[in-house]
Amino acid sequence: SKKTREELLIDVVEPEDHIARSFTKYIVIGRDNSVYDGLLLRETANEVMLRNERGDVRIARKNIARIYPSNGSLMPSGAAFDFKPQQLADVIDFLGAKF
Repeated sequence: SKKTREELLIDVVEPEDHIARSFTKYIVIGRDNSVYDGLLLRETANEVMLRNERGDVRIARKNIARIYPSNGSLMPSGAAFDFKPQQLADVIDFLGAKF
């Protein structure tokens, strides 16, 4: 079922309150203390693949110390407040056509 404009607005204004499982951000800590984050694209016995704003990242399992889901949203809190009213309306219209 499609979301109402009000539901979409709430999702945009308060992104951390309604994170869909497919949009959960994951944190990967490497054995060398490197840190990666992004959407979990693929997880196999040999590697984990994340997607973030820099692109896709493959991390070999043997190099991973820890992997866990983040409580945060990929969309920064307060990002919607940077929009002008018409821009926010355009985003809601776009999302309404997709979701």
